[in-house]
Amino acid sequence: MHRRELSPPVQGPVRRRMARERLIPSSAPRSARSQQRGPSAHTPLRAHFPNSRHGVHAHRHAPSSCRSSQRREICIATPLQSPDGDLVIFRSSVTSSGKPELQEHRSSAKDTVTGDRVAIKKLLRPFQSLVHAKRAYRELRLLKHMNHENVISLLNVFSPDESMESFQTFYVVMPFVPLDLSRVMKMQKLNQSMVVYLLYQILRGLQYIHSAGIVHRDLKPSNLGVDENYEIKILDFGLARQTEPEMTGYVVTRWYRAPEVILNWMHYNQTVDIWSVGCILAEMITGRVLFPGGDYFDELNKIIEVIGSPKPSLINKMESKHAQDYLKMLPEKQKRNFKELFPTMSPLEIDLLDKMLDLDPERRLSAAECLAHPYLEEYHDSDPDPPGEKYDDSFENLDLPISEWKSLSHMEVMTFEPKKPKQQST
Repeated sequence: MHRRELSPPVQGPVRRRMARERLIPSSAPRSARSQQRGPSAHTPLRAHFPNSRHGVHAHRHAPSSCRSSQRREICIATPLQSPDGDLVIFRSSVTSSGKPELQEHRSSAKDTVTGDRVAIKKLLRPFQSLVHAKRAYRELRLLKHMNHENVISLLNVFSPDESMESFQTFYVVMPFVPLDLSRVMKMQKLNQSMVVYLLYQILRGLQYIHSAGIVHRDLKPSNLGVDENYEIKILDFGLARQTEPEMTGYVVTRWYRAPEVILNWMHYNQTVDIWSVGCILAEMITGRVLFPGGDYFDELNKIIEVIGSPKPSLINKMESKHAQDYLKMLPEKQKRNFKELFPTMSPLEIDLLDKMLDLDPERRLSAAECLAHPYLEEYHDSDPDPPGEKYDDSFENLDLPISEWKSLSHMEVMTFEPKKPKQQST
């Protein structure tokens, strides 16, 4: 009788690659797949990319020259302003001589040294005010710190301005991510395998960010980049901050905002990001926004309609007397039965969602606890990712004028050592 030999367990990157291959069949040639009409549950996203000019519009003025910390030719493009007006994607050819040559319009760039497509973004008027100057420096520092395959990072940064005196803007070069999760969900209905794989990557990137002591504070589908292989990168660290006791205030797009932030009822921590991911998970499964509030109070009312009223023990813990008084005035609501509210969800999906959307931030799951949930069992690794290097956020306490923040940003730009996409963490 022959003994059957068991294969070693599949772990880490191999397991993730196998899962991705189940989502994206490669038996048919790319040309055949691209001829299909309409996205299906198993169609690679590359077959349904929108036109490269979608979502941007032309901006008139191109930089006269660009100075890079590494002398290499980078093909970029004439400026295209993003819909939110905060960033501009450029397209022109910048050579080592610093003289731009206008190229055909496109929304991404090509690094002629590596051959990789990259995104090039410009912060508009970063030094127009103290708030803008500090935020620009913060975002630059955060991008430089990131080194994880599910988190956007900095490949290069350069400025067209030759001196500190003329320094008015800078451009950041990042890995090119063609779509975001919001567009993907509009393009196709996500099946369970896709939802599990996307959620796993979001939580994996979030665990890295949190282990570095950072709270993203603005997680939403449009801030989750997705490539043609359904690989996720967490984007936009403009609102990110290091974990600290005094964290309060306006953060996160309303529909994905944790209740403790809406009423500013207590100092929050990293679990505000978990609430946002819970809202995103429900949206991936159902295809609709979970709490589409029209304003702050409507948002809170929609949350209470589903999650129920906060318990007296939670209200008593709130540091805001105004929040306590307001919540005591509201009619008491019982928590909805998730099985009835989400009839298509599996018991594991309901259990995880319930624990991510706990009104009490101290009871809400962490990213690591979410990754250990049975819903993500197929991605459980015996060799989890190492924690991220702690982020030095001491500059947040500095009270500096605009000129000093500008000087700090200039120093970061001039001293940055570019890295190639292949050098990113895997």
